[in-house]
Amino acid sequence: MFRLPNEPSLEQLSDLIGSIYDCALDPGLWSDTLQRMSEQYDFCNSGIGIQEMPSGRPLLVTMTGTEEPYASALYGFGSEIVEVFGGLQKMQTQPMDEPMVFSRDGPPPNWATSRYNLEWIEPQGIIDALALILARDSQTYSSLSFGRHVSAGKVGDLEVDTFRFLVPHLQRAVRISRILDIQTVAASSFAATLDALASAVLLVGSDMRIVHANQTAERILAEGQPLFERGGLLSVRDEAAGAALAMAVRDSHLNEAIFGRRGLGIPLRDARGKPMVLHVLPLQHTDMRSGLKANATAAIFVAAASAPLPAANDAVAVLFDLTPAETRVFGRMAEGASISETAKALGVSPSTVKTHLLRLFAKTGTRRQAELVKLGASLALTA
Repeated sequence: MFRLPNEPSLEQLSDLIGSIYDCALDPGLWSDTLQRMSEQYDFCNSGIGIQEMPSGRPLLVTMTGTEEPYASALYGFGSEIVEVFGGLQKMQTQPMDEPMVFSRDGPPPNWATSRYNLEWIEPQGIIDALALILARDSQTYSSLSFGRHVSAGKVGDLEVDTFRFLVPHLQRAVRISRILDIQTVAASSFAATLDALASAVLLVGSDMRIVHANQTAERILAEGQPLFERGGLLSVRDEAAGAALAMAVRDSHLNEAIFGRRGLGIPLRDARGKPMVLHVLPLQHTDMRSGLKANATAAIFVAAASAPLPAANDAVAVLFDLTPAETRVFGRMAEGASISETAKALGVSPSTVKTHLLRLFAKTGTRRQAELVKLGASLALTA
């Protein structure tokens, strides 16, 4: 297959994703990882920031490719930087799985004469930029950005598509790093670090066998809600969440590059009805993570939800990484509609519905429409 000179192979992407997940356990690795990403996709600089909300206190700031005096001067352009990508309102409503590109969104008003452009952008020869929102909730705000030098041209479809693919992996790394309080976790103190966390963390094998549970997780297992132990295996009271979790652990074991949003923010409720989410971190694909705990395939982080849980018809998309079209078909089929009825309601052909239905079966681990109906009912009960 023909590949552009800088188009990544699956092996390169897998290696890069492994580096991203290593950053979840050692935030000091972000500099090297961002540098690798910049070199691979012809960016001249990069930066990631993680802020505590609502205080705005910076928890992590890492930049690469920006020399002094520009590195220090950047902090003086806060409001103007926000305007580069459409202003505060757009930053608050921008879909978090979609990269923002300066050249595609267009410059803000008075850009040519703005101080940020004249004193920071033009002197460095920057012609374009790409940015991602990695966290945006009541506890955390995080963004990642890359600058493109004029010699490399504007950001193209290859970069946008690649970073759209990387978004869930970057978001997972930031969320887990936040749970770990942005601290470095060494193999020698891994178990002790987990036990000191207020959040529950469980280490499991590919078959969901519990390898280790920290003290908070042990208390949840003892209560038996929403997680419980059966024959040494981790189980979830909510059937849909349990299926999504098992699939995420399985896929992370097979190839962490392919499991996308699976295992990222799986919604469920605790014994008292309080909303919670599960995040899955693969453990076996780099030397750093594989040495943390023998026989552990994945770490499952249980955290309080920092945003409302999705409605029943949207929860399936979160749980099983469905596309918007697949979600719409699920909504109809889970209500018992036939293929022809679903096609008419959605304004598509029956063959299109059949295609989406087959993908739904594969993603949700079901084989018949009756099982989709059952899945939809279980989501409605927990919404």
